[in-house]
Amino acid sequence: MSLMDLTENIRKFACLLAELNKEGLDTKLIELGQGLIPKLGDDEILSLEDDLLKVKTLFKNYQEENPACHKEHQIQLKEKPVVKAYVDGCYDLIHAGHYNAFRQSRKLADVLVCGVNSDLEVSSVKGPTVFNNEERCAIVGACKWVDEVAPDTEYTPTVETLNRYNCDFYVHGDDVALNSDGIDSSHELKAVGRFKMFKRTRGVSTTDIASKLLTIDAKMRDRKELEIVEEEKTNLEPINFCNQPNLPSVLGSFNANPNFLASAKRIANFASVKEPLESDKIVYVDGSWDICHPGHIELLIKAKELGDYLIVGIHEDQCVNQYLGNSYPLNTLHERVLNILACRYVDDVIIGAPFKITERLLRDLNVSVVVKSLDFIQGGMLSCALDLKPYEVPYTKDIISEVEIESTLTLQEIARRVGSNREAIAQKVLKSAVKQEAFEENAKYISEIR
Repeated sequence: MSLMDLTENIRKFACLLAELNKEGLDTKLIELGQGLIPKLGDDEILSLEDDLLKVKTLFKNYQEENPACHKEHQIQLKEKPVVKAYVDGCYDLIHAGHYNAFRQSRKLADVLVCGVNSDLEVSSVKGPTVFNNEERCAIVGACKWVDEVAPDTEYTPTVETLNRYNCDFYVHGDDVALNSDGIDSSHELKAVGRFKMFKRTRGVSTTDIASKLLTIDAKMRDRKELEIVEEEKTNLEPINFCNQPNLPSVLGSFNANPNFLASAKRIANFASVKEPLESDKIVYVDGSWDICHPGHIELLIKAKELGDYLIVGIHEDQCVNQYLGNSYPLNTLHERVLNILACRYVDDVIIGAPFKITERLLRDLNVSVVVKSLDFIQGGMLSCALDLKPYEVPYTKDIISEVEIESTLTLQEIARRVGSNREAIAQKVLKSAVKQEAFEENAKYISEIR
């Protein structure tokens, strides 16, 4: 019997193992196997057992015919060390650029340890944070490319830092990070050959998001203006979001970010290759997903627990602006898509999902459970949007699952946090903006780590 004679079942099983390892899910193999066995028929199980027996026989014959090669291969496997990489940062107002940094860093190692700089360290070098260390660790820990999270780390990593977490090297972008003394924070690790570099993602930054939050906070402070805006929004005729023409009134979205280039390749690098099984219980949850925060993570965790496969619907920019008002969303649709695809609890996303969930959507995606958006749960939607009854269809089908969220963090609260440190954050934004512009104007082109 040759390798070409292996049955279709074994070939598919090998492909499945390869895809799981590619996604970094090898630790879930046993759990996955336990979940699949009850779904297989008796004939299928017997067929698999027969196939596995043939593979064992084939392998045994190979060992007997090639004893030297087999022994050498075993030695190579035992001697192969686990490579651990260390990446660190503030990760305040996390965005697609941060997630792409994690993705590239994980490509360089078997295990990625992410250090989240302490509030005190960040404050002394960059200025006050919007999220505290515990909140930032929760957000980073939800990323599918991060294996370990190290809280309250120092801003400038050293050899001692790498040794503490048993890491082989430190990874940073091609932009130089300066410490409080104005020195390259990676200088020590570069000198001893324990430094590797990835390409910083152009066109997206915490500075841009913080700047928009400062604008929103200014509007929120002017209560009279805000009340007028809300009254105007309330008096609008209900809008049928599902049947809106695709012709914008202006050339480009109101919140367009022309500097961020969301290519198909970028989305493919972020997306999962896992396909749902016919027998999987599929959960659907939608929303704006603007500015990833602990409330979003909590909702995604609880939604995933309700089934086997989680699909997240992400509303387009104009739709979000119509039901949240003010200047939302702060991140463009493609930025928000990448943020959600980076989450370990998410299996797939619907880009530009309909605001009102339809029977067609539920049927085409084979949805068994629908979870309401965080915007809806937290009462952030305008009344004119609620009048459209976005969850009417899943209610009639009795597939709505009421999820309680403990986190009270909202987009408005995040804006208020920025406002409470308005002067310090404004200075931070100005300083960072100058640095960012200088880098992007002078940076040489390098390839991303694929």
